[in-house]
Amino acid sequence: MRFTRVIAVGAAALMASSLGAIAAYGDDTSSGETIVVAGQEFGPEDGLRVTTESWVVPSGGEAVGATYSSPRGGMSTQAVWGSSYAYSREILQLDYIGYAKAGGNIYGGQRIIRVCFYWTRGSVRSATTCADARYDGRWTPGPEVTASFSDSLDPNAPQTQFWALKYSVPPQG
Repeated sequence: MRFTRVIAVGAAALMASSLGAIAAYGDDTSSGETIVVAGQEFGPEDGLRVTTESWVVPSGGEAVGATYSSPRGGMSTQAVWGSSYAYSREILQLDYIGYAKAGGNIYGGQRIIRVCFYWTRGSVRSATTCADARYDGRWTPGPEVTASFSDSLDPNAPQTQFWALKYSVPPQG
């Protein structure tokens, strides 16, 4: 059972690593927002940045989303803890399932501390689901989170969009 889960998670991570090239929207901004991750408060004074991306969800089960992988080589293992990601898949043309993980890793010169996602379809919006990295003297990956969203059976309904938010701060020490 555990071995099967490792294979499934590995396959999902490998599949998600190919995502990101078809982003329909992207915005990287300093945020006026303050968040709490691993018992620590982060805000504008800490250099908190929020990157928002969205994709139109295609029918047919193709996954959409992003993987924020740390570069290989040149960084100590204490600075690189794996990948962070958010992606969505269609399930049986009726539902979507989303996955997110915050790896506490360095990506684009920033440490990823939270990854969130949600879906929209016209004026309908799902709840936002977030994954946080862990901190116990060093940053480590938090658990993967999942959520689902029902598709519309109306052939004239607006297209569903998947949204990913990456929260990051400058790495310390």
